[in-house]
Amino acid sequence: MARQVCSPGALFELEHDPALAELVEDWDFSPGKRFQAEVLRKFSSSVHHPSSSPDGSFFMLVVFRRYLFRLTKESVAMAIHCCLGGSPAGFHVTYLQDQHFHFSVASKHVGLLVRALKRITTDHFDIYFHMWRDGVKTRNSNRKNGKKKRRILGQL
Repeated sequence: MARQVCSPGALFELEHDPALAELVEDWDFSPGKRFQAEVLRKFSSSVHHPSSSPDGSFFMLVVFRRYLFRLTKESVAMAIHCCLGGSPAGFHVTYLQDQHFHFSVASKHVGLLVRALKRITTDHFDIYFHMWRDGVKTRNSNRKNGKKKRRILGQL
């Protein structure tokens, strides 16, 4: 018996990238739709920040343990969309290293709910969700700036 696959619906990303559309044609997006509905029910919020800017968002880390496709910002955003709902572009995915990417969600409450998922395994990928430092993107750059200032002042 063939497994029912829940499509992602009409997405700008899929309309403008045929390769991405082909990649996800047999992915099941129902977990993301359920998670999105849970976030809306619990927090009256979307999964990711409603703005086109990640400012004011809460940041998370996703690590791909197994994957059957090339990891790009677009394919990672689509995998996150598959798991969490929302809009792929709204997660503002950024490559960090190897199989590590950071992305943004609407708030700390949503981030904690994502963290509670811990791991999602599908036929196409196996991912882990972690907190991104303290959820604020600027922490690392502030630390680097502080080291740079101390080095300039001869204190390091």
